[in-house]
Amino acid sequence: MSHQPCKCGSTAVDQVRIHEGPHYAAEICAGCRRHLRWLPKPADKRTRRPAGHRHLVARHSRGFCELCRRRESELPAGQVLEGHHVDEYQHGGSADRQNVWIVCTACAKLIHWARHYFAGNNGTR
Repeated sequence: MSHQPCKCGSTAVDQVRIHEGPHYAAEICAGCRRHLRWLPKPADKRTRRPAGHRHLVARHSRGFCELCRRRESELPAGQVLEGHHVDEYQHGGSADRQNVWIVCTACAKLIHWARHYFAGNNGTR
């Protein structure tokens, strides 16, 4: 597979598996070891969620983000309300209302960033 050359001129890349944090793997320049891009988790490694989880927003939403309080109609283009598991599904969290927040796309990203930031800094989730 042909790659765009790195700033150092090399087109050779290595894939490095990431064992901590939100990313699955990185593509690194084989010449200068510069980070080139994040690689997504392969489809066979993704957590499969039950079909019922796809309807969390329809089931639990009151029409606004439960974190920033913006109404669904006020969200910027490309943002939606999402069902967010407080205790992550992949770690045994349920789809019960007590474990689901309805948040906008921006707040969901903020929550995931904070979760991984704090996990990396003090070892907790």
